Amino acid sequence: MGEIGLLETIERCLWSAPSGPRLVIWQDGGAPTELSAAQILTEVRVASERLVEQGVTRGELVVVLMRDLAASIVAFFAVMAAGGLPTLRPCPVRWRTDRSVRSFVSRVQPCVVLTSGEHAGPARAALDELECRVIGFDELGPEATTAFGSARAWGTKSAPVQGSTAFVQFTSGSTGRPKGVALSDAAVLAQIRHFSTALPFDERSVNVSALPLFHDMGLVTQVLMPFVCGAQSVVLDPKHWVRRPVRLLQAVSRYRGTMTWMPNFAFRHCVRGIRKSDLDGIDLSSWSVVGNGSEPIDIAAMADFERFLAGAGLRATALRTGYGLAETVLSATVSRPGTPLRTSRPGGLESPPGASDGGTGGRRTEFVSCGAPIPGVEIRVVDPAGRDRPRAEVGEILVRSASMFHGYYGEPPSASQRLRGGWLHTGDLGYLCDGELFVCGRINDVIVTGGRKFCPESMECEISRVAGDEVAGAVVFGLYDARIGTQAVVAVLERARRLGETERTHLERRVRVRVMEAFDVGLRSIEIVRRGWICRTSSRKVARARSRTRYLEQFGRVRNGPALDLPYQPQS
Repeated sequence: MGEIGLLETIERCLWSAPSGPRLVIWQDGGAPTELSAAQILTEVRVASERLVEQGVTRGELVVVLMRDLAASIVAFFAVMAAGGLPTLRPCPVRWRTDRSVRSFVSRVQPCVVLTSGEHAGPARAALDELECRVIGFDELGPEATTAFGSARAWGTKSAPVQGSTAFVQFTSGSTGRPKGVALSDAAVLAQIRHFSTALPFDERSVNVSALPLFHDMGLVTQVLMPFVCGAQSVVLDPKHWVRRPVRLLQAVSRYRGTMTWMPNFAFRHCVRGIRKSDLDGIDLSSWSVVGNGSEPIDIAAMADFERFLAGAGLRATALRTGYGLAETVLSATVSRPGTPLRTSRPGGLESPPGASDGGTGGRRTEFVSCGAPIPGVEIRVVDPAGRDRPRAEVGEILVRSASMFHGYYGEPPSASQRLRGGWLHTGDLGYLCDGELFVCGRINDVIVTGGRKFCPESMECEISRVAGDEVAGAVVFGLYDARIGTQAVVAVLERARRLGETERTHLERRVRVRVMEAFDVGLRSIEIVRRGWICRTSSRKVARARSRTRYLEQFGRVRNGPALDLPYQPQS
């Protein structure tokens, strides 16, 4: 008997309980839309048949660009059922002026761009010179969005070819241009099996999240894992959640949500954007997993979140952490259920004087455990020569997983050189302590000044804490100063509102003092800029290299200092 693929697994699971709301979509400011398994089965079948009629064939890339969440999910599975390779991407606000979409389509060369009916015209105009067909989802026929009759089996791709690609997941692009991670049925199913066991997550679970569907965490936790495990999923519109963060808590309370995964930003945004009065009538006692998959993890943001919502029923033991990559489908480690968050201090990163003996000259940088490897995953931390680092000593994180990708779509084989001997060289810095992984940052982001090494993410967390609601974001990086032969530390702060001259002066002083207290290093320059200045990925990660380039282009030289050369790359 042949291997059962991802589509057939999901189809069987949906058929096992065809009635009742399996997927709840809370889009914009309207009422929730509840879709049963039978509705999903029918919509996917009809849409896949229309795609086959439109000429989508096995192995061809189809880029799905839609704002409608329900249609995006149906389209994703319909492309798979038609034999194509779907990839979800953020839908542009203005097709004519959004050069990123045109650049992306030109680079990956899909056979079809699938978008909603109202966007089909602008998309065709924007992509006119590229050899790519644009299909409006509404053009697949009215049945594709309205037919809820008896469902037949999905399309042609229920028996996967060994090692073939199920879909393509593009990386966030925080360290460069997004790469298309090619994932097989076997890898995705292994990931879901192992990750759901570690959490745990099963048919009694209810996922509630407001993550973008084009993000690996959003696609896996909101769609693939609930569908494979037979659980319910409540998917919120991310843009509406940003405007009304209390909507997430309302959904958890209303649907008795058990699992939510969020980045650092979301924990902070909930605390800052929700009033105490908004919590009246909200019950969060069902929440058993509130996970943070950022790297590194901001424990202060999670602690503030827990204190803020404790009165609404949130338990401290619900807070979970994890580490993962698109190249392993999603998760590599997760913290153990029912245990408090754990912090520790590594070797190999600079610690301010007086930190270890309780002095007041500063405190050592602490990092949060991302938990132990999930089943099917092995973790190593190595030095530049590939030797395993001792306990609590920082090095590069290597991952070997049963859910490993098998290459980057459309890229030359050399692009996959990070995968050597079955081990993925992640480019992330971290250390192992008592079987748990602690992530410190990216190797290429490490600041080296005066022979001391710092992770910029730690500085950014401290700056955000001391700046409070005056700052919407911060980025820190090192720039080589040829005069002193080492890097100068530079910070850029996005103001959350207009600041007067006195407010700016006080803010700069607080930030300088805090960084000196915490790290015993001075900031050469602080620039306070408009909101949105910091370059970010589509999943809101800081794109540090692009932000550093923007700084050099805009400011050219550091205030009260000499001109700086191109970014210096610290040697390991």
